[in-house]
Formats: sequence, structure tokens, C-alpha cells
Amino acid sequence: MGSRRPNPCATRALLAALMGAVMANGAARAHAQPLVLGPGLEQQVAAMVFPGDDPPELAGDVRVDGARIESTWIDVPLAGEGRRGLVRLLGRGEETSGWDAGETPSFSVWLVDGADDPVLREAARALSARIRARDPGDFMREHGTLVTGEAAPSSTLDLRALRGGSWVALLGGLVLLAGWAHRERAWASRADLGIALALFVASLALRWLLPPWAPMHANDHGIAEMRGLTGDPAGYEASLYGPAYLQLVRAVLAPFGRAPDGPFYVASLLGALAPVALFALGRALGPDRRAGAALAALALVVHPGHVRLSLSESPKPLAAVLWLLGAALAVWAFRAEVARRTRDLAFSLTAIAWALALELHVLTVLLPIAGAALVLVAVGDRARAPRWPVVLGGVIVVGVFACSHLVALAAARTAAEERDFEVATTIARSLGRDNVLFDPSITPWLTLPLVVVSAIALARAGRLRWVAGAAIAIAILMPPSILIAACRTDLLRYQSEAHLPLFLLLVGMPGASVRGVPIAAVAALGLVATAIPGLRDVAVPDAHAQAHTIAREMAPAPPTVIVVAPERMRDAPHALTQFPDYAIVAPTRVARAAPALQACRVWVGVSCWSYTHDEIEAGARGVEVEPGAPMRRECVELLGGPDAARAALSDLVAIDVPHRDGEFHVIPAASPRVGYAPCPAPR
Repeated sequence: MGSRRPNPCATRALLAALMGAVMANGAARAHAQPLVLGPGLEQQVAAMVFPGDDPPELAGDVRVDGARIESTWIDVPLAGEGRRGLVRLLGRGEETSGWDAGETPSFSVWLVDGADDPVLREAARALSARIRARDPGDFMREHGTLVTGEAAPSSTLDLRALRGGSWVALLGGLVLLAGWAHRERAWASRADLGIALALFVASLALRWLLPPWAPMHANDHGIAEMRGLTGDPAGYEASLYGPAYLQLVRAVLAPFGRAPDGPFYVASLLGALAPVALFALGRALGPDRRAGAALAALALVVHPGHVRLSLSESPKPLAAVLWLLGAALAVWAFRAEVARRTRDLAFSLTAIAWALALELHVLTVLLPIAGAALVLVAVGDRARAPRWPVVLGGVIVVGVFACSHLVALAAARTAAEERDFEVATTIARSLGRDNVLFDPSITPWLTLPLVVVSAIALARAGRLRWVAGAAIAIAILMPPSILIAACRTDLLRYQSEAHLPLFLLLVGMPGASVRGVPIAAVAALGLVATAIPGLRDVAVPDAHAQAHTIAREMAPAPPTVIVVAPERMRDAPHALTQFPDYAIVAPTRVARAAPALQACRVWVGVSCWSYTHDEIEAGARGVEVEPGAPMRRECVELLGGPDAARAALSDLVAIDVPHRDGEFHVIPAASPRVGYAPCPAPR
């Protein structure tokens, strides 16, 4: 019986339906954007939820234990008599899971934690009555902002089921492909498997031992991302660039509970897999170039920038693994002597891997384009090309995931339109310190000379297509990444994939020996030696990482309330700062204003000493609490004034400010003091 041919009309109808659903879903969500609460609302919230002149007890000995303003709601923890609960204030008419404690002119009041406890229910009802008596009405409408652009949810289509199915298909397909390849004697040799294992172990060791176990991003929104990755529903910033990584990390960590370091373990494992994937790509590209493939992978193992990136909140390590994996599968499919079904399966898995990679961030949407250019130019062969149903299926999968990323892409386009773009300026920045390739503290200085030698060797060996494919991929990925250069950590995050094709060129390192010493071995030793200064630099925590460690290790025991500075300071509304409440015991103790009659500490963080470049240019200097150490006025006020602040700071830890020139903020103080200071006495 003959095989049934696919119906092209049905395929077109399916594609049209998918695209129509994407756009309809996006339009519907555009009319359902939530109101996001801005900065500076602490006093209004405190006036509504804290006792004031009323008795502090709500029911029994249960009382308000702080308040936390989140993106679209307000959380009010309750504590007393050994009980702990959480009341959530939503916009009037909104609902959530828990127990309905009533409504006020502005809010729907829900007991979301402790709903089964009758005492906590009574306390929530009493709190609702307290707020109702003080609520002027229209709080959310008056103080909320309709989210648009980059603050909007980044996915126009909920692909949770499709995304999960794609992961199952990718992992299951890899197992199936390995079985077929082994049966067709196209599987990796024992030597290759041994090298891959050694690369993974060395990578993981470096990534666990060297970087600080703290969020990477210098302006502290990495803490907000970590809050979301560890399971806090308020961690909306973890999905600013799409929910893909957030959903994956939460799913992986779910069996282990809400571990503060869980996302770091996930990222470090992924970062350690990237050199293995690069080695696989090198071996697929050059079956006769094992030493060169190992050298390329080693360059990524010891790359200081990738080492730091791999122990962070960033989804970029996963993007690198998926992109390299997809490229390795496609190159292998073009070159291996395998059956047609095996080749088609490899091409299909390439599409899935690249589709999953493209939605992890903004610039990652370019990865399928760069990958296709690399593979087709380097090894493309019409006789071994995938059949059209495989191509069409891959285009549909990549297209659907790309459409799910429309809002994030729109935000990127809006941000790009606000930047001046000139070809000459971009080229100049690409050849300067804005390119991490030219920063020896991030990229070993020997890397580029070795790449040039390898590229020349490839060209002389008749492999100019390999060089051209890598060059085109770099040309696609590099220019957009160069435009993002707000601080040192931005350079690490945005340029991480742009340099992967460059490392791949090290496959061409000559395999000859000089006086019995292999050239590749000498090159490997040189790479490691020149990477050591950068690796030492990676091991030095920046100011925010030091503060993160102090916040975790020196947090006061509950039920002490921790008072933190506003997320956005009055004169710097665009500079977001965060407190790592996700990483301490009972994070609901955090408040934006100090409740009376309770033990409390003021968190003095790096934000208290930080200023934007615009503020410095405008002459902002804060309050000189120590010579040459201006503190922000908001923090001085929290500590009770200049004299009280000076007294409180004497017991805090003085930290260093390494990478001073690369910080997002300017920190004038040479050794700012960070830690938990006593709250001022009520006046």
C-alpha cells in the first residue's frame, strides 16, 4: 500500500489557524493588561494597614507584621500566637485563591495563607474593616499604571502545554536518535565520550567554586528575577522576557521545595553542558579534528565571562546549550552516513531546540536565523537536505514560538528606537571595551590570536565555508548585542551567544606537532594561563553580591520586621533596587515602612549608597554621613536622621566596590557600610 502524501492545503489551513490564534490571543490580552503599582506608596499603604491609634491586635494576639507592595497587589503578613498568615489586597472586584475577607472602596481583601485558621480569618476580617474605614477609594486606579512596552507580560500566547511537550519531544527524541545512531554505527566513540565527560566535570567545578552565589545583574533586578524563579508569584520580573525560563526552572525545582540557591544549581548545570555541546558541534563539523574540537570547548570551559554567567539568574546558559545542540544535530545530519529517517529526526530536533532557545530572552530570537546561516553555509548539501515536510514543520514550530514572543520583541523594538544607531559608532563600539572580546578580565587575551590562526588554517585546508558560516553567524548576533552596554553585567549577558561561533573556529587549530609537542596542546595551555587573571576577577564579588551575602547570613531572627528602602528612589525613578527577601527565613517580614510596637531592623543596602550617572552629573550628593561617603536621603530618613544614621552605621560591615567603572550605578563611597541597623525609636 502506497504512503499517503501530506495535504498541502490542510497544512496551510493549520498554519493559518495557528497564526490566527496567536494574533487573536494577543489582541485579547492587550485589553487585559493589569495596573502596576509604582514607587513611593509606602506611606499611603502604611496609613491604611498599620494600627496607628487603633489597638494593634486584630484577633487574639494576631497583628499586622509588615506590608509589601508588589507589582499588582499589596501583601500584608499577619503574625501572633504562633500563627502566620498572609492577606493580599487586590483591585476591587478581583479574585484569587484563598478566603474572601471582604471589600473596601479600593480593594478586594483575601486571606491567601492561613485560610483554614478561624483566628486568622477573624484577623483578616478585622484588617479589612480597618482598611475600609481609612480607604479613600480608587487607590489602584489613581496610583496604578497600565503596563505597556517592556513592563507588559512578554507572551502573547500561553504555550505552557506546547512548551512542555516540546521539551518532552526534544529529550525523548535525543534518546531515540542516540539509539538509531548507535545501531547505524554513527554514535560517538569512547574517546569522545570521555572528553565530553571531562569537559563537563571541569566546567561544573569552575562554575561552582569561583563565582559568588548571588544574582549577577548590577542594578539588582536580578533579585526580583530570583524571587520569581524560586516560586514567588510576585516575581513578575522573572518573565519580563517571556515565561519560558521561569516555567522551566520552577518545574525542575518543584520536587526540592523553594530553595534560594536552586536557580543557581540549574544555571550552573546548563553552563557546564555548553562546552559539551560545543565539542559535539566541533566533532560533527570536523570528524578528523578531535583536538581542535576539544580546544574550542576548553576555551568555553575557562572563559571567565561564561563562568560568571553560568552561576546566575540569567537564561542565557540554557540559550547557548540549545543553540549549540541544534547546530550540532543539523551539522551531523548533513554529514553523517545515516538513514533518511535518522537524518530527518535530527533536523526536527534542531528546530525544536532552536524554537525553545529563541524565546528565552530578546536577542535570542536571532538564534535560529544565525544557526541556519551557520549550518547551511558551512556544510549545506542539497542532496542531504531535509525533506519539505520536515522543513515546513520546523518553520511552523519556530514561527509559533516566535509569535509567542511578540510583546517582548515589541518592547525591544521600542527600546531600540530610543537609541541612536550609526554604523560607524556601532563598529567603533564593537572594537572597543564595549565588546567583551577585548576585555582581558572577561575574555583571555590569547583567544582572538588563536581564532585567527585557526581560521587561516581552515582556509588553507579548503574549509573556507566553515569560516564564512561562522563569520555570518557572528555578523547576525554581534551588532544588536553591542548596543546593550549599560554596565559590565549587561555586556556578559547580551554578548554571550554572539561569540559562540568564534569559539567554534578553534576547531581549525592545526593538529601538527612542533618538535614532538602538539600545537593544540600548547594552545590549550596558553588559553588556561591567560584565563587565570579573568577567573580571579570573576571570583571577586561586586558590591551587590557582597550585600546579598550579608543580607542572607546576618538576617535577624523572626519575628523581627526588616524595613527596606523604596524600590525606586525619589530622584531616580528608573533605577530599580531590591532586597533579597526570597533568601531569608520568613521573607514576609519585609516591610516598606516600620510598624510601631514591634522589633525591627533597617536594611542598609547598596542602593543607599548608589546614584545614577544623571544624578551625579546634576550634582546630587546625598547626606555626608562619613567623609566622602554620601548616603541617599531616603535611607538617612529611615535611620532617623543624619546623627542617628552615623551612629547606626558604625556597627555595619564595610564592603569593597570592585569593578567600579563597570557598575550600573555610581557609588562614590570607597567602602560603603551594609547590614541591618536598629530602627529609630518612635518620636
